Amino acid sequence: MPTRGLRGRGFSIDNLMLGGGTSDVTINAATCINSVAGYANAFSTPQDYIVRNLVINNQFLPISKTSIDGLYHLYKIQANGKVTLGTSGAIRVDGLIPAGGEGWINDVGCVGYMGSFQYNSGVYVSTCGGSGGGGSSSTSGNGNGGLANGSIPNAPLTYFGGSGGAGASLGGHVGGAGGFSIADSITVPGPSVINFFAPSVYQEGIIYSNLDGNTGGYPANGYFLKPYRINGGGGGGGSGGAISGVGGGAAGGGMCHITCDTLALNSPGVKITADGGSSSGGGGGGGCVIIVTSEIRWNDAGATITVKGGQGINNDSTTNGKPGRVLIFSNNLVASFDSSTVSSFDGVVTKAMYDAAVLAYNS
Repeated sequence: MPTRGLRGRGFSIDNLMLGGGTSDVTINAATCINSVAGYANAFSTPQDYIVRNLVINNQFLPISKTSIDGLYHLYKIQANGKVTLGTSGAIRVDGLIPAGGEGWINDVGCVGYMGSFQYNSGVYVSTCGGSGGGGSSSTSGNGNGGLANGSIPNAPLTYFGGSGGAGASLGGHVGGAGGFSIADSITVPGPSVINFFAPSVYQEGIIYSNLDGNTGGYPANGYFLKPYRINGGGGGGGSGGAISGVGGGAAGGGMCHITCDTLALNSPGVKITADGGSSSGGGGGGGCVIIVTSEIRWNDAGATITVKGGQGINNDSTTNGKPGRVLIFSNNLVASFDSSTVSSFDGVVTKAMYDAAVLAYNS
């Protein structure tokens, strides 16, 4: 039985956040963390969004386009009080954003969200993982898996990326796999790691946070407390032959990580989305949403959490991306919504699905 309780069990969100936020913020305009075109900047530098209470009445992108590499990176949302999605509220880390908000048509594969922790020079650039980029249509290119990957001591515990869609022969396309589509156990030197309920998700994902947004060098011994490799979905594969009008693969959906005492989904149509991008090649795989909270108040039946695969050129099971995964850790429910645990899962979690899971978990 998992150990439950963020409230009234000896811990609190404020303690887990090492101090937590002190501001009450309402977002009424389309907003990003920093430097995403068309969105107001929440901050002048990339950093986690840390508040006491947060009300979202418009699109909110926990995303920054950093000056380090000019690419998109993802950050955690943390509130030691309540996060409310109100009128027209949405939290987006979907694969359309790296493509400029549209389907991808360029022959070169769309670049996904860059992964956390280290990029080239070894500086910190984000606190959530990224998604795989699409494959090039001119080289029969494969899509990439969720980012980042590589070799650090705790990488197998927190690698939740989907594999990239395979490149295909002339005229062919393969959609990207969603977040967590790699095997649920990874053999590392020593025992096998069962990754989707690894303690690292709950402990490292909550307690160890990048509170100041500062960059820093990669420690020589490889051990550190910020940030971690929790990753999104894979990109779609391209096609061979550089066919006119046929694009490379789309970007996979990203990683959305929310920690709060209460999450309230209050209005029709509000959503949290990490969908894969669409493309005239292969669609991107769905990303991953992790919610760590005392309780979810799903107050409107029209509210959704989505990790859908993106649409590919043929809009079929081969060219579309695969769904990702939604992980919920709360007092009332510890569950994974994905295609391996819910056979008909299409990447959309509704209030009815959530209520049924809560009932089953507490029966």
